[in-house]
Amino acid sequence: MSSQLLRAGTITRVRVNPVVHLTVLDQYLRQASAVKRVYGVLLGTYVVNTLNITSCFAVPVTETEEELSIDPHHLEVMKTLHEQANPSEMIVGWYASGTEDLGADTSLLHASFESATEMENLMYMFLDTSFPGDKLSVKAFQPIECTLKMDEEGDEEEAAAEVEPTSRSFLFTPVPCEVLAYDSDRVALNALNRSLSATSAVTPLKSKLEGVMQSTDKLLAMVDKALNYVTQVHTTVFVCM
Repeated sequence: MSSQLLRAGTITRVRVNPVVHLTVLDQYLRQASAVKRVYGVLLGTYVVNTLNITSCFAVPVTETEEELSIDPHHLEVMKTLHEQANPSEMIVGWYASGTEDLGADTSLLHASFESATEMENLMYMFLDTSFPGDKLSVKAFQPIECTLKMDEEGDEEEAAAEVEPTSRSFLFTPVPCEVLAYDSDRVALNALNRSLSATSAVTPLKSKLEGVMQSTDKLLAMVDKALNYVTQVHTTVFVCM
């Protein structure tokens, strides 16, 4: 399904593969300390009203007080390579990552990404690297194109309209965002989580036996929980009125 066919308000849920989170964070950590934010393009697929974001690639952005522009040549080259490597994925959005959101410049950069990719209704995702509450904050936003007009008294009023690219602005509405993880992804994420508290820099993966034992322990805990619930229901005295 092409993103041009999607209308604003049709996406009700966004699911992001953990590989996307790790790729964006790696990109941010590799940048010079003076760089406030990093940017890139999101790739994935649409399933009914759900957007699955499965991969991404970085796009250089010139961000100064006088200029805010993307590198269209780099974007086109990466787009072509991804289309050849994985034609099932399509460009579905763009991202920014840093300690501060773009604010008023979000609309400007969003219009630039739509123009460079020749796609519409791109999803915007922001990853907050300040880790509020010691957690990675990931927010997804769906754009609604609008413009500011002046009424007869000179006041500004907002109205949906088709405007020139230089004056395009967007209203970004939040969309529920969750992690899209498969079984293989969970194994890797669990290994990374164990490495956070490990004393050694190398954290070996669990053996097959250890994995089976851990899965068995979890299954037994779930069975005990179910038995306790059944027991409570069985011993409950119902009073008929």
